[in-house]
Amino acid sequence: MAFGKIYVDEVIDSNGDTLDISELTSNEATNAAKGYLSAADKAKLDGVETAATADQTKADIDALNIDADTLDGQHGSYYTGYTDTAVAGLVDSSPATLDTLNELAAALGDDPNFATTTANSIGTKLSKSGGQMTGNITFSGSQTVDGRDLSVDGTKLDGIAAGAQVNAVTSVNGSTGAVTVQGFSGDYDDLTNKPTLGTAAATASTAYATAAQGALADSATQPGDLSTVATSGSYNDLSNKPTLGSAAATASTAYATAAQGTTADSALQPGDPNPVMVSTTGSLPSASSNHGAVVHVHGEGAMYFAHSGAWVKLQNASINGLPELP
Repeated sequence: MAFGKIYVDEVIDSNGDTLDISELTSNEATNAAKGYLSAADKAKLDGVETAATADQTKADIDALNIDADTLDGQHGSYYTGYTDTAVAGLVDSSPATLDTLNELAAALGDDPNFATTTANSIGTKLSKSGGQMTGNITFSGSQTVDGRDLSVDGTKLDGIAAGAQVNAVTSVNGSTGAVTVQGFSGDYDDLTNKPTLGTAAATASTAYATAAQGALADSATQPGDLSTVATSGSYNDLSNKPTLGSAAATASTAYATAAQGTTADSALQPGDPNPVMVSTTGSLPSASSNHGAVVHVHGEGAMYFAHSGAWVKLQNASINGLPELP
């Protein structure tokens, strides 16, 4: 059965006292004055967990993964160390420039949507697998694309006139009109109008003199420019030959030496006045060079005779009883 409204004439509390119904809606009722909860007290009650107790038991603390026996009797330093350990585990040896939330935020550009921003930026890049560029590409140097130097190829393309065609020619070898290109085997023998080549065409260039050698040959003296003796090497082919005496064909040993000639110039010759006089024996000439000569040594008053390479003193006849010479 449902009730739309309930009308109450009076309310009796547990003590049997009748309550004033008009005071039940008062916002000013307090626990001390009327025994009711104020709005502030109700807010406090709402903040208390269901089945909460005034003193937490060990079981309550264990449910929070905190050892109550360990916490019992600890002081501030314990909790500080516990907190430091927890913070160190969070930092996990991060570099000094990235060990705070502020530094991490700065590294991300203070962008709360960093992941989205990064994904959007990557989305504007050309994929390695290819894609369509919406703008021009410029190179700072001679970079290549697929192994080709675009700067070189670009220069080639710049030299080709706009609208140029591969076979757009006005004449070929003096002929005009359509140009027909025939296939060619690539064989020399299939060529027309081949030149007539001599045997030198198949000879290595090392078999010939160089241009420098040829120039030397042109300026060299030729056999016709020389006299006969230059090519024959014969004395008889010489011109203006001297007239030689018989001594030219005689050995040098058949003649006296220059020293011997000097001695002969100073030696006594046959027919020279004899005796020759010297003052002392020290002045006597060589006995060997003056064999048979007689010399008077004035200082001794005696004569000396050259014989067998020595001067022999001759005796006075008056001394030895020899007969006097006429």
